[in-house]
Amino acid sequence: MDKQEPQFSKEFFKQFKSKEEFQSFFNSLFKQGVEEMLKAELDEHLGYEKHSPEGRNSGNSRNGSYKKKVKTETLGDLALNIPRDRNSENDGLKEVLGMWMAETESASFWMSVLTDLKARGVENILIACTDNLKGFTDAIKGVFPQTITQLCIVHQIRNSCKYVVWKDRKEFCADLKEVYGAPNRAAAEHALAACSDKWGAKYRHAIQSWENNWENLTSYFDFPMEIRKIMYTTNTIENLNRGIRKYTKTKVQFTDDASAQKAVYLAIMNIEKKWSMPLHNWGLVLHQYITIFENRCRI
Repeated sequence: MDKQEPQFSKEFFKQFKSKEEFQSFFNSLFKQGVEEMLKAELDEHLGYEKHSPEGRNSGNSRNGSYKKKVKTETLGDLALNIPRDRNSENDGLKEVLGMWMAETESASFWMSVLTDLKARGVENILIACTDNLKGFTDAIKGVFPQTITQLCIVHQIRNSCKYVVWKDRKEFCADLKEVYGAPNRAAAEHALAACSDKWGAKYRHAIQSWENNWENLTSYFDFPMEIRKIMYTTNTIENLNRGIRKYTKTKVQFTDDASAQKAVYLAIMNIEKKWSMPLHNWGLVLHQYITIFENRCRI
């Protein structure tokens, strides 16, 4: 779309008595513009405009809106009314909330990241899956104490296998599957005990890594299967990182931190364009979230 400079008469600007009044008008105009764009996006998603007879018996319809605070580059925090559909098919999309750069990962670094998210308007983190990076889980509990933390099962399996020789790995992994694939926590504990009896003497460190982290490895057993599939692994962020590396590997070198950040940012923007579909069974998952977390999960 070609950029066209808006034309306003001199009389139009005379209504503003101060720059604060004009800024307030501009903020409200920007808010209205964004919200109208979101409504148009929902029209496109549903396939019909509001109050159109084409929407009758379509299987989905509008369902009001919910408030969301977003951070803009020039206007600061902005409270938007986000339209939603009754089947929640227009929600449930993946989104990157930010990117941070540091020389090393530490508890203080993760604390600063989470504090930044909270300052930007994140009120709750219901469930957080991490790969057990140093201090990450403690930092989450420090800033969002009600968060359910889950260690990534895929990372845990990899970490366990590094202690196991190649000829035993297939059998060892099959026994581990009985643990993390169990129907409930009690069955998982029984499977881990059997695994310990079989492999504990030979691969003590592999078994101890499960025993020492058991509480944070088994949080997903407290949830329905649909939520378990979302929270047991950090594969989503792993796929994002893979996409970023694919985009940046063509760069021979970065002149400074700013150029590296710009390249990563552009990579994320390109990846997010492909996240156009909601999570599988999102309507059911959303219902489960609301049932389990009640007032902490608002839409």
